Amino acid sequence: MYFPGQQAASEATPGTGYQVEVVQGAIEDQQDDAIVCPMIGHDPLSSRIGKTLSNIIGKQLKEKFDKETGKATLPGETVVVDGLPGLKCKAVIFLNLICWDNKEDGSAAQALRQGIKRILAICKIRGYSSVALPVLGTGVLLRFPHKIASTILLEEIGLYGQNRTEKTSFRVRVIVYPKDKQSSQAFKCAQGVLLQNGYISHVDLAEGSFYQCVSVIDDEITAMIGRVKLQLVCGDIVNAGTDVIVNTTNFTNLLTGVSKAILEAAGPAVHAELLQVGTPEDLICSTSAGQLGCKQIIHARFKGSTQRIRSTCKKILQHCESKGYGSVAFPAINTGQAGMLFGESCKAMLDGMAVAIKEMNPDFVSLIRIVILEKQVFQAFRSELESRCQQDDVQSWFSFLGFSKRPTKKILDMYLGRSRQDQTAELPEGAKWAIEDESGEFLELCLLDKEADVKRELSLDMSTKDGKRFTVNLKTREATECLTGKSYEMKNVATEPDSVASPLSLELPPQWEPMNGQQFKKVELDPKSTEYQNVADNFHKTTSYNIHKIERVQNVFLWHAFNICRRRILSKNGEADLGEKFLYHGTSAKSCDTIERDRFDRSYAGQHAAVFGKGVYFAVNAKYSATKYSLADESGLKRLYMARVITGRYTVGSSTMKAPPPRGTDPTDCFDSLVNCQVEPVIFVIFHDDQAYPEYLITFS
Repeated sequence: MYFPGQQAASEATPGTGYQVEVVQGAIEDQQDDAIVCPMIGHDPLSSRIGKTLSNIIGKQLKEKFDKETGKATLPGETVVVDGLPGLKCKAVIFLNLICWDNKEDGSAAQALRQGIKRILAICKIRGYSSVALPVLGTGVLLRFPHKIASTILLEEIGLYGQNRTEKTSFRVRVIVYPKDKQSSQAFKCAQGVLLQNGYISHVDLAEGSFYQCVSVIDDEITAMIGRVKLQLVCGDIVNAGTDVIVNTTNFTNLLTGVSKAILEAAGPAVHAELLQVGTPEDLICSTSAGQLGCKQIIHARFKGSTQRIRSTCKKILQHCESKGYGSVAFPAINTGQAGMLFGESCKAMLDGMAVAIKEMNPDFVSLIRIVILEKQVFQAFRSELESRCQQDDVQSWFSFLGFSKRPTKKILDMYLGRSRQDQTAELPEGAKWAIEDESGEFLELCLLDKEADVKRELSLDMSTKDGKRFTVNLKTREATECLTGKSYEMKNVATEPDSVASPLSLELPPQWEPMNGQQFKKVELDPKSTEYQNVADNFHKTTSYNIHKIERVQNVFLWHAFNICRRRILSKNGEADLGEKFLYHGTSAKSCDTIERDRFDRSYAGQHAAVFGKGVYFAVNAKYSATKYSLADESGLKRLYMARVITGRYTVGSSTMKAPPPRGTDPTDCFDSLVNCQVEPVIFVIFHDDQAYPEYLITFS
């Protein structure tokens, strides 16, 4: 964030209004004049960001894109599309890029550099005062190494700033997706190099800013608490659109205040269910959602106590994480009839949420909404949140007010370990060193001296993120804590499959071909192999179609997400009720890329049928999916996935179900899938996108 009057601003180059920020957030939420979307092969929907924008805008995105361009673009070229509905920016700049070619100065890197230059030039020509760019090139399709992509981006932004002479203000914002841990780490590790090259930082990047303001409009403010998006919204909580809605109640007068609005929207069945619960011993319980449209309602009494608000908000988020819910909506707790001061309520809520997020580092919870009906309450909550963002020293990890007048050395050379004169070495490529502490938790170590010559020095100084310092012997792989003298075995968790930095770090299947740093690969099976024969035999049990080829889908991210979901259901149900099966899913040729690179998508539920629930459908028999839902392409070929699915505990579904119902009186213990019949079902419906992995694609006719 730019603070007028600071000395650094006066030392910048003539374009003193030039400002660069690196923040966490989602590119589609940004309010800058222009946002940037990468694409491959002139297809605006080819990237994750493109698909997200399409979901927001609809068919107008492709229509306006086609109207703006008369011919296909080349790598490094752009298409500017103005006036897209549903976005907070003036324009979207689409940048054509090509996949990483394993060359630091190859065609892919040159296209990225040329594209960034072109984007900044477009902003100048059009008179834009700000532009937001994602970390271009690091997705599963383009596959740029994170540190190279982030460094090229910052390097080109820096060079533009040095050459800029305009007096008008111009802000460049790099938006790091909250779950993109690798890019986050890449920017943090580049701190020393950036400072040496004229960037001026106003924050301590050891931990990064915990509260980060992302966007502000009249009735909504979006911020990041750690890696979780927090939205303050002025509106009605019954329309929150989250997995979970929180109801405040005293459990005696249920139909007053926000409780009345929620229970009336949910319907009489939920009201009756809550009456049956009575007053819980710990003053918190959950029920089904009824007609409310969410998955669960959590009812709690907060007693007008800041301490209870803090502890209960924390407990609610922990519950959501344990159940795998991704989003939760809170009202402005106790600001109505309970009469709490608005600011005190907000402080207590944010404190409880912050503690929960710091302690959990959640894998599932990614969005918290505080939905506030009264405008004056919203303004008080907004003021408190904005204050916290400013106290955490601005909206970003990095905040740069200008660039030094001395020539900039190549950041990329320095970042990759090549010194200015003697080619100083660095730690092995991709190394992630960690120690295992007494509790069994792995703690990552960071090199304190970024230019240490690890080829010549056997002893190095390293530290953990919480500031503990260690002296490391690379020969013996021992890390000795400076304060206590205790020694730990040090492991490179990036290359040693048995040494994981987290219990959720998982090995890849043994039959996969080596990924060699790639996130996605598709391998055609040899018809003579046992693997091919097993898949084909299973397919032919119920069909007589001719198989043209069988391909194995190797997607690292989808595989890890599936295994995390598997572990969650396994811990909940036990081995006997895990229900891991190979099932079939018919599809069209155009849907294959989305499924293989992004996962089975529930948003398409009901496109063909939703008789047993609004989820993703799988069949026990290949014939059912192949005959009904495998659509032929122009050449007559059809496609079918043999997917690995976790069905867990199941019950018979119906067309109105948006999620599996509770198994019994405990509304938090739900079935994992729905079926067509309880005895020997042949159709399964799942509601978690990560509950299935598209293991094999069978092409047949």
